[in-house]
Amino acid sequence: MKVFIVMVFCLLLPAMSIAAEQQYYQKGDWEVGFAGSYNYVNVEVDDEDEEIDFFYADLNASYFIINNLSIGVSTVWFYLPEIEDFEAYAIGLEGNIRYHFQVNEHFIPYLGGHAGFYYAEGDYDGDTESESLNTYGLHAGFKVPINDNVFFDTQLKWTEYDLPWDGVELSATQVLVGLKIKL
Repeated sequence: MKVFIVMVFCLLLPAMSIAAEQQYYQKGDWEVGFAGSYNYVNVEVDDEDEEIDFFYADLNASYFIINNLSIGVSTVWFYLPEIEDFEAYAIGLEGNIRYHFQVNEHFIPYLGGHAGFYYAEGDYDGDTESESLNTYGLHAGFKVPINDNVFFDTQLKWTEYDLPWDGVELSATQVLVGLKIKL
């Protein structure tokens, strides 16, 4: 979480001190994209911390309700390999809101929040259970334009997963990379 806070301030301070005349994102713009990650995250199972692989992917679409402010939705998938008699995967929908700072035409940082609802299936102590779970979190990132409509996207995302299995807790800080296309 400390890394996330440092990144937020590193992105926010230059953006607040530099006023750009060009607006990359106008009210009414649409953006679609995808992102993915392979990270190590800490999972607490029965009060023991484990660092495990965490596979994550999403497809997303955003609409700009005013200049530089978007709301969006993502279809999300993640997989946790087996640890301490626990294995899970989940698919779901996640809503987000992002504010894009207009630093210059070569670097577009943003800050946002997200919350979601997932269908999860987990195998814990030999019992397979299907449950729903909720998530919430914060994210910060930046986009680098490849051309006027295509952007390389890098994001640091912190998410708290409200897992339905007693004794299992997951809070993930991930680095995501992907592409965005402005329509």
